[in-house]
Amino acid sequence: MEKIISKTGIFLAIAFIFAIIGINLVTAEQTLLLCLGNGDTLELSKCNPAIPDYTCNSDICQICVKKLNSGAYCSRSPNVCNSLDLSCSYLNGDGSGVDSEPPILIVNSPINQETYNNKKVLFDLSANEPSTFYYKYTGETKWKKLSRGDSHKSFASLREGEDEVVIRAVDSSGNIADVELLLFIDSKKPKILKTEPKNGFADGTFLVQFKEDNPSELKLHYGNEDTGMREAELDLNSCTKIKDKTTCEADVALNDYDGESIEYWFALKDIADNSAESKHLILNVDIKNPVIKNLDYTINKNRVEFNIEIEEDNFSELEYLDSGDKNPTWKMLCSKLKNNVCNVRKSFSIGEHELSIQVIDKAGNSVAESIQFTIQ
Repeated sequence: MEKIISKTGIFLAIAFIFAIIGINLVTAEQTLLLCLGNGDTLELSKCNPAIPDYTCNSDICQICVKKLNSGAYCSRSPNVCNSLDLSCSYLNGDGSGVDSEPPILIVNSPINQETYNNKKVLFDLSANEPSTFYYKYTGETKWKKLSRGDSHKSFASLREGEDEVVIRAVDSSGNIADVELLLFIDSKKPKILKTEPKNGFADGTFLVQFKEDNPSELKLHYGNEDTGMREAELDLNSCTKIKDKTTCEADVALNDYDGESIEYWFALKDIADNSAESKHLILNVDIKNPVIKNLDYTINKNRVEFNIEIEEDNFSELEYLDSGDKNPTWKMLCSKLKNNVCNVRKSFSIGEHELSIQVIDKAGNSVAESIQFTIQ
């Protein structure tokens, strides 16, 4: 009888030991309130192939899970974790510790306060631990994901103009490192719309009109091979901008080019070093005023005969203005010269007359003299 009891006792003891082992195996499975960083993925399919994997799409996510002996995670109701009053455990720490240090984010490119002439800008980033990289414009809430890893290198398209950009790295524990940058994007080339004078003569005054939001340098190039080529930089602050069009004027001395032909053009650069050049134009130079060498006139009743000798190679017209008229206006005397002389007859009303006689050349230079006479 004692032997039977002894065998039974041994059997019960062995059964108890296996029961304890079974209890320990069961209790090895843990319920966790798991915390994930942006971009972290929890492979729930390892627990149940019918359940899709879970990826965190914000800076930090919390999910209630049961961790199996195999290391797989199974999703549980959030109420379970709430009832157990669990604190957050981190995926990279296996639930045993908390990583509170943000990653060290190094931004090799873009460069703060740099100007780029292309909207596609290189993002060359690195971190001291695996992280998910993002960027967004300051003032916006939506982040654009770049990639996950120890580094990232690719081109991203930014907006034209001034951009305030924040680059972010988020590690597996949801710790965040941000770098703020101020960038300038100017991918549009300057456009020169027109220049003046277009043809004919140059007297030293030039005009250019262009479209460019960020001009940095505007130069006038002019001259010829014989006398020499020169350049003049224009003061962009003195230009006039109306809407998207800017107009600038340049005044240069052309004295030693008088009587010659010159070539001229404008060259424009913006802050991103984009450039544009206007069409090269050839003009004659005439900066001297015409000369009235002799101004004779004779009166016969109400008719006055003018005999005016002009010295001017590029004569355009000779006109007069009678201040005695009710509405004084400039009237033509001669549009052509014969042997440098304007010979013409004009009729005038009875009374005193004061005439301004003006000679204009093709370059716009002019000279004037006054005469007085009386018609009786």
